[in-house]
Amino acid sequence: MNDLLLRDKIDMLFENKEFEEGIKLLKEAEANGDDSSWILCNIGWGLGRLGKREEALEYLRRVEAREEPDEEGWLNSEIGWNLGLMERPKEALFYLKTAKSMGKDDSWINSEIAWNLEKLDKYEEALFFLKQAETMGRNDYWIVCEIGWCLQNLDRLEEALKYYNVAKALKNNQPDIWLDSQLGWIYGKLDKYEEALESLSNAKEKGRNDQWIKTQIAWNKGKLGFHDEALNMLFSVYETGRNDIWINSEIAWNLGRKREYQKAVDYLKQAESLGADDAWLKTEMGWNLGKLNRHEEAIKYLEEAFEMNNDCWLLSEMGWNLGKLKRHKEAVKILKKSLSLDKESEGAWINNELGWNYEQLDKYDSALKHFKRSAKFAEPTAWVYSQIGYCLSHSSKEDYKKALKALFKAKDLGRDDDWLNGEIGWNYGRLREHDKALEFLLYAEKISKESSVWLKREIGWNYGRNGEPKKALKYLHAAEKEDELDEWLATEIGWNYNKVDKYRKAVKYLLKAKELGKEDDWLDSEIGWSYGSLGEHDKALEFLFKAEDLGRDDDWLYSEIAWNYKGKDEYAEAIKYFLKSEEKGKDSAWFYSNTAECFEAVKDFEKAILYYKKALEKDKVSDEYKKKIKSLQGKIKRATQKKAGD
Repeated sequence: MNDLLLRDKIDMLFENKEFEEGIKLLKEAEANGDDSSWILCNIGWGLGRLGKREEALEYLRRVEAREEPDEEGWLNSEIGWNLGLMERPKEALFYLKTAKSMGKDDSWINSEIAWNLEKLDKYEEALFFLKQAETMGRNDYWIVCEIGWCLQNLDRLEEALKYYNVAKALKNNQPDIWLDSQLGWIYGKLDKYEEALESLSNAKEKGRNDQWIKTQIAWNKGKLGFHDEALNMLFSVYETGRNDIWINSEIAWNLGRKREYQKAVDYLKQAESLGADDAWLKTEMGWNLGKLNRHEEAIKYLEEAFEMNNDCWLLSEMGWNLGKLKRHKEAVKILKKSLSLDKESEGAWINNELGWNYEQLDKYDSALKHFKRSAKFAEPTAWVYSQIGYCLSHSSKEDYKKALKALFKAKDLGRDDDWLNGEIGWNYGRLREHDKALEFLLYAEKISKESSVWLKREIGWNYGRNGEPKKALKYLHAAEKEDELDEWLATEIGWNYNKVDKYRKAVKYLLKAKELGKEDDWLDSEIGWSYGSLGEHDKALEFLFKAEDLGRDDDWLYSEIAWNYKGKDEYAEAIKYFLKSEEKGKDSAWFYSNTAECFEAVKDFEKAILYYKKALEKDKVSDEYKKKIKSLQGKIKRATQKKAGD
């Protein structure tokens, strides 16, 4: 067969993809002595199409060795193409780029260069050549997918998604395992979890059922809050033998969101034993340990995570744990540091944490400031309104009305527990609205799941102030049975016993309050009053003078001292203190009549009359005072007449 006929025959066979027949004819020509470059190149080309690349390269390199001109880089491109398919991308790139420099600069050569660069993870450079191929008119499924792949690996996910969607359109939106897998992965990374699951499900329906697809579906289900479904799929992969850092971490993450914190910690420990030592693992470990109230361990992990990842959230989580450990000063310090690192991270949560820790430090003004600030970032919850109410009633301004307004907002939002109703009652008590206070305190007691000493004390206090001492004593003694007697409780019991005229019991509890450390003029005054009511005037005076020594200087004290001196028949001393009481403003019928009686006892009838008249001004219908005045006037008259007769 002459050369021209052979060439025509080979062209026809290769066009019809009858490569073996064509190669057979070419090798016959070679065997007959024709080893021209054309023969060798075509044998190499045909062998390449049959996947016999090593043999193809032998023929092509024989031509290369002749160092003949490579017209438009054909030979170099063919060698490069085969080397690329033999997973020798570096060598392939040398030949392909050489071909390009020789003039073979079309969409195919640029695509081949890009494809080999991708194998070397040189996605930026690969993208450059793919874009050149695209500019030259290539717009098929392959190149669109490859551009998407490069953009995906360059973390330019939105751009990658656009190209993948073009590829999807080129496939008439029919499911495609590879493409749907990539779409699913990108949608997940873009937080579009529902779209991700749709694409991943398409890939699975088309037949992909490997570990990768299952773990990706599980990951997206977890992000959507379907933790049980996610865990079922993850465990199905785990049970096939996969036991690496990722799957243990992902199982732990889902368990944590299901509040199965101990199980989460167990899987995180497994990941740790496999070599995981990154900020994510330490963060998750810290978070779960905190939920288990293992706050010291939690802080250790969070500190280590912070050293690796300077994230202000980690500081806020440390602050939360410190608060739970009652290390409130440290908590405040670290929470403020968190805010200083990232002002934009400020939100309701961190302000509420700061408020709560300040509240535990009894710094109610600072606490109130942060609770109110949290409202700028989110509508306050019932808990926040509760804290605002509590701080308002304990702050430097002690605004009980505003406190009640906030507490009722918490109630409107659905909170109706014993704490809230107790606080409402407490505030009404401070406003002296004891009936309302008792309404809420008694309701709080009714709904409380356990006995509350605080409620019993508060109910007792309000009953006492409401003029119901017997009911007060019932609750105060109930509180005494459940808790150790302190100075406040002893004082309240004693005060109420005085109200029911049980002065001996009153003295017992009031003296107990003194033993427990209460030392003020009010207590000594009350003890003095109790002893006076028992007729034990010396003891009464002892405590009343103690009250004076502690600074009490009012009309009540001096009238009580006077009354006890009167009880001892020491009228001169009594008069001295009655007059002192009058100077302080004492002004009552009882007071004036007792003063008058003392003057009468020392036979100073004129002054006695004066004070009986003052008493009569306060009690104008008293016949007793009129009779006294008349009697004393008679005595004065008789004394005068007697003196005149003498």
